[in-house]
Amino acid sequence: MPEGKKCIIFVNSQKTVIRDKNGYIIKRVNSLLPNGHKGAREKGKTILQGVFYEKGHIVYITDVIIWRDELMIDSVAEYRLFLLQSKISDNTLIGTHLSEKNELMFRLPIVYSCTKESLQTVYYGCGGNGEISGLITHAATILNISFDVLSKKPAKELTAHFAYDNTKNPYLKDGIAFVRREGELSFGYSGDYFIWKDKLVSPYFDSIVAFPYIANLRCVSNDCFETQEGCLIKFASDQEFISGHAYTFSYESVEILGKEANLSAMKFVKKTSNKLFVSTIAQLVFKCIANTLGFDKLIEDIDLSPMTN
Repeated sequence: MPEGKKCIIFVNSQKTVIRDKNGYIIKRVNSLLPNGHKGAREKGKTILQGVFYEKGHIVYITDVIIWRDELMIDSVAEYRLFLLQSKISDNTLIGTHLSEKNELMFRLPIVYSCTKESLQTVYYGCGGNGEISGLITHAATILNISFDVLSKKPAKELTAHFAYDNTKNPYLKDGIAFVRREGELSFGYSGDYFIWKDKLVSPYFDSIVAFPYIANLRCVSNDCFETQEGCLIKFASDQEFISGHAYTFSYESVEILGKEANLSAMKFVKKTSNKLFVSTIAQLVFKCIANTLGFDKLIEDIDLSPMTN
């Protein structure tokens, strides 16, 4: 998963609009996406999920919701990713050149079939392309990262920080995404989608697992809250809470008891402005075990058959 701001790309009526996950406009641009610039011959609406890397003027497309009026919600992940690879990779200019018709570069992270060998490549090998010196030069130039900072990093750490996109250029990782091949598009919690993060593959890992841990929960009643999946968590307090609103809490550990969970040393922190941004139970557990669970252990334990990276 590329580092940057998660976004939705709306393409229609010869315009391209980049919005953040809350719907606010980040940029209005011309693009070589279908129907994305003045004078474009293609018709129809396209909506894509992506990551906007502002320093490099790049949008990494990670999924498709609508492609030229064709709704993809019921399409499996394998087909959606194949469609993107065939449509975006065929247009070489869209990912490599900036112009009046293409004011941002649109690229695709490389997709791997999930095997133990490909996991090793994705995690440690930066996609297996290029030498260290070439990686430093590319990253410093294209991603606008300091050459001096990159050159001082150990080789193994440096290669784990980066992966390659469909234009054979490096991008900075913010985790490794696992998607079930048969998984359909979901706008909330889904067991078909998982992102692995640790110190080597995410620049934000330390803030994610900072102690005490942070949970965003939705209020069910004044003393009962829930995770995104509906796992119930009790919290007794004199504080008044509003049903349906989201609140931030700190905690030190988590214990799962069927459809309920207990958070030890749970304390109220603040009200959360975004009602949709609610933690999953997997996120709460991951924060507690992230520093002790290594990627090599994940490779040993994971069932690889239904997954793709």
